[in-house]
Amino acid sequence: MSYRERDVIRLLVQDLTSKEISERLNISSHTVDTHRRNILKKLNISSTRELVGMLKINKNLILSNLLKLSIVSNEVIQDIYTVIFI
Repeated sequence: MSYRERDVIRLLVQDLTSKEISERLNISSHTVDTHRRNILKKLNISSTRELVGMLKINKNLILSNLLKLSIVSNEVIQDIYTVIFI
């Protein structure tokens, strides 16, 4: 996961819109949406709402479930850990 995708996740958890995120990161809202789609694809999640809900509800559950998924690489798991806990 790229540093920019991590930035987008951090701002999504704050319930910011693509436009608000784009303004904070000085990128276009289209680029934010592209990052959002890439994040969902990498995590095999169907919606941003699902991602944000999961992050807010139970951080430990997310990590343990990711460890069980063979389709998610250790690098992605580490990236998510960094986003959640740092």
